[in-house]
Amino acid sequence: EHLDTYMQFIPSPLWMDLEVALGILTGYYPPTDAGYQDFFELHDDITLHLHEYIVKQNRTFHINANNTNICRCFQEAITSPFANLHNEPQQAILAYQHSVKQKNELNTDHYAFVSFNFTDVFDRCLIHSCKPASSNRQNNFNLESVLGATPEVIHIHGNTVASHNNRHLLLGINDTTQADNNFHRPKDLEAYLVKPRINESLENGYAKKIANMIERSQYIILCGTSLGPTDKVWWQMIGAWLGFNTNNRLIIHTYLQRGQ
Repeated sequence: EHLDTYMQFIPSPLWMDLEVALGILTGYYPPTDAGYQDFFELHDDITLHLHEYIVKQNRTFHINANNTNICRCFQEAITSPFANLHNEPQQAILAYQHSVKQKNELNTDHYAFVSFNFTDVFDRCLIHSCKPASSNRQNNFNLESVLGATPEVIHIHGNTVASHNNRHLLLGINDTTQADNNFHRPKDLEAYLVKPRINESLENGYAKKIANMIERSQYIILCGTSLGPTDKVWWQMIGAWLGFNTNNRLIIHTYLQRGQ
């Protein structure tokens, strides 16, 4: 029953609209104790079903250090992040990098990884790309020679691997303006549905850590994320970061359907 109600309010098949629908649904139930209880039960039900679905999908992805194509593509994406840019911005970035490294006598780049995804697919790609391939392979290059060690991937919305229950998935909205005006329990809403507030209340400190990563970065590369309104806090933070330094660069990889 909850799923049927939920599906009626999803504006489009885009991933971000799964969360947009939750904000819309705060106005579907009456502003009574029973209505609020029904809404939060719906939220729990949706999160549980999403958790079960993602666990199944996650199991369909298999990788090891000998998956040549996946590891090679992943390595190239990490080590040559500007390769697909047009010539003018690519050359400008490379020239700036060269001047900085000469001035500071730095020969290494530092990487940090944040995932908005609930699966550990990215983590596994990173781990296996950092491992040396089988000894009988001619190309034994691995990312660990670039990164120094396999870095941590921060899952700002939680993930299915680290938990055995639906509570670890963070599914919600960016702020109370994305909920219906008739929802008269803002404290409950913030504690249960507003993702930035929930992250601030967690003891892992991930939100502050990511904010610090953004502030200290020279380049930010986005891929596989919808740039939706329910994560607006991060897009606003990155927008402000772009204004701090004219040499800061944001690269966004667009999603193409198969065949495009």
